[in-house]
Amino acid sequence: ELPCGAGGLRVEETKRLAREARSAALRVKLLTGRAAPRSIGVLANEVAALSVDIAGSVDPENVAILGPSGSITTLLPGLSYGMRAEYPPGRKLIDHGGAVCLATAFGPDSCSSLSLPMMMTLACRKMALTAEEVIAACTLNAAAAMARQKTIGSIEPGKRADLAVFSVSDYRLIPYYFGFNLCAMTIRQGKIIYRGASTPPAAPTRSRQA
Repeated sequence: ELPCGAGGLRVEETKRLAREARSAALRVKLLTGRAAPRSIGVLANEVAALSVDIAGSVDPENVAILGPSGSITTLLPGLSYGMRAEYPPGRKLIDHGGAVCLATAFGPDSCSSLSLPMMMTLACRKMALTAEEVIAACTLNAAAAMARQKTIGSIEPGKRADLAVFSVSDYRLIPYYFGFNLCAMTIRQGKIIYRGASTPPAAPTRSRQA
């Protein structure tokens, strides 16, 4: 992972390290800070970046380049929240044909949350993603950002049985609720590794009229 932009590597340094990584058969991931470099779209294409991690704003020109590029854009809304920065333009990236994934980027000085469902909520409310899009961003697209989409990320024959089961009556309730754990069970390679505490049924309610 190569940090670029303010406080990170210069463009030429990034390109040089990317060349060395490719010569060693390694894939390149780019990490931007609060604001992406002005050339982030062109740079991602030039180094054939597997993914580009974005925590802040991206100008329209780079959105138009990153959208149809072969790179997965990793949105980091927890960093935006922690740094009180502008949220990444998730909606615009998707509308330009981009594939996005979500991550927490947990760190004591940046994002103080380990909760991926909380990132899903932020993505819906702050970046205008739909429930379907955030679920894809946390599963198949996240696997693609690690070049592992052939073995994990979706429920298909031949893939590992890595599953998270949520105690909800509708999948759209997963990002709708926040602040408590709705995951009832986690399965890794077909084996149960976590059973959550029982939670009250999660369903939208309407206030009663007097």
